[in-house]
Amino acid sequence: MVWILAGVWLVLLGVLYFSSGRYLNLVLKALQSELTNRLTTEVRIRKSNIHLSFIKSFPHAELELDSLLIRSAPAMDQRSLCFSGADTLLYAHRVVLVFDLRSLLSERYVLREVKIQEGCLYVLTDRMGKDNYSILRTTASDTLNDAFEMNLQKVSLNTIRLVYIYGANNVRVCARVNKSFLTGVFTDKGFNLHAKAYTQKVKYQQDDYLLQHNGSDYFETHLSEKGDHLQFNAIQLVLYGIPISGTGAYEYNTEAYQFKLSTRNASLRKLDASINSFYSEYVSLTPQKGNLDIDFQLTGKGSESPYYQVNYRMQDAVLRDDRSRTKLEAF
Repeated sequence: MVWILAGVWLVLLGVLYFSSGRYLNLVLKALQSELTNRLTTEVRIRKSNIHLSFIKSFPHAELELDSLLIRSAPAMDQRSLCFSGADTLLYAHRVVLVFDLRSLLSERYVLREVKIQEGCLYVLTDRMGKDNYSILRTTASDTLNDAFEMNLQKVSLNTIRLVYIYGANNVRVCARVNKSFLTGVFTDKGFNLHAKAYTQKVKYQQDDYLLQHNGSDYFETHLSEKGDHLQFNAIQLVLYGIPISGTGAYEYNTEAYQFKLSTRNASLRKLDASINSFYSEYVSLTPQKGNLDIDFQLTGKGSESPYYQVNYRMQDAVLRDDRSRTKLEAF
C-alpha cells in the first residue's frame, strides 16, 4: 500500500513538473497585462529569468523572478537628488511570488506571499515633494485583467540595501536590512499587519550633520489602515542600544504625520561606541553609567520641514569630560 501511494505521489509531481511550462506562459501573459494596466513605470526582466515551480512550496506554486528591476515613478525629478540610483525604485536578485495552487490551475491567480531577496530599495522624494514610489495608476484601464487577486499574508525582504532621501530637507538615510517581514491581511481594500525588521549599518545625514551606527538595530510595530489613515501601534525599537516604544499616525490626503516615542530607565552602559562618539564630538561628555529617560515627538506635513521636540533626563549618571579628563559624578 505504501509503495502504491508513493508511486501515485511521484506521478503527480511529475505531471506538475512537466505541465509547469504550459502554465508559465499563461501566468506571464496575465502578469504582463496586470502590470501594464496597474503601473505607471517600467518593469524589466528577461523571460529566461522567470521560472514556475509547483514542487518547491507544494501545495503552493512559486513564480521566481531573477534580476528584477522596477524603475522610479516618472514624475519625480531625478537630477535634483544628486543620487546615482535615482532612476530605480527596486532591484532584486530574486523575487518569489507564491500563489495558491488551486487558483493557478484554474487560471484565477491568488497571490499569497512575496519574497524579495538580495538587492536594493530606494525610497526617494525630490525637492518639490514628488516621490519615486507612487507607481500605481489612480484609475485602472477598461481592459484591466481580473484574473489576479491579491490576498497577501506575508511579505519579506532579506539582505536589502535601503536608501531613503527626502529632498526638501536634504535628509538621507541608508541601512542594510538583514531580515524583515510583514504578516497579516493585505488586500486591495486595506491591511492589518505585523511588521518586524533587523537592520545594520544605519547612517543618517542632513547637510553637514552626520550620524552613523555600525551595530544592529531592531524595529517592530503593528500597522492598520482605516480609510485615509495609517496607524502605527505598539512601536518597539532598539536603537543605539536603547529600547524605545511609541505610536504613530499618517493621513494620506493631507500627508500629515505624527510620532511619539519614549524610553524609560535605559542603561547608559548599553550605549555603543557610535553614540558615545556622538556625545564626545557635540557635547564633549561621554556617559559612563546611570539611567536615561527620553520623550520624542515628531510632527509634520508633506514637504514642509518637520517639527520635533526632545525631552531627556539622566538619573544618577556619571559623565566623563573628554576635554578636561574629569568626571562629573551624580549628574
